[in-house]
Amino acid sequence: MAKYVPGDINSNLCTHVIYGFAVLDPNELLIKVFDPWADIDNRFYEQIVALKSKGIKVSIAIGGWNDSLGDKYSRLVSSPSARAKFNRHVVEFIQKYNFDGLDLDWEYPKCWQVDCNKGPAADKANFAAWVRELKEAFMPHGYLLSAAVSPSKTVIDQ
Repeated sequence: MAKYVPGDINSNLCTHVIYGFAVLDPNELLIKVFDPWADIDNRFYEQIVALKSKGIKVSIAIGGWNDSLGDKYSRLVSSPSARAKFNRHVVEFIQKYNFDGLDLDWEYPKCWQVDCNKGPAADKANFAAWVRELKEAFMPHGYLLSAAVSPSKTVIDQ
């Protein structure tokens, strides 16, 4: 079976690398390591951030298709206090693991896993508020903030 590990990345081809994924704890609504065996025990986080020595910016992505299942991201963005707690914690997470920033990969506000009947309409405005607050939390540290967005016109228009 083929595998692709951090050491396989050709650093001459990249200016930025986004490592996927960390996940959102459904109870605490905080970022956490998705696969401690790979990310910590086998030092994938350490190996990926080593690319920084070659001038590459390395971010951690939170979310992805599987982690976007259910209402946990909606619960996070709908609560100003939960967002503030997340934002403080994610700064600590980025510092602890030496990343350069965060990529948001919630698929998708209001249209959970592309089903636009699942999430509340308020998700989009709440997500935008969260992004603004994350930007403010990241600015003093110079952290990057990016987001994966849907190419679907239906999802965009919702």
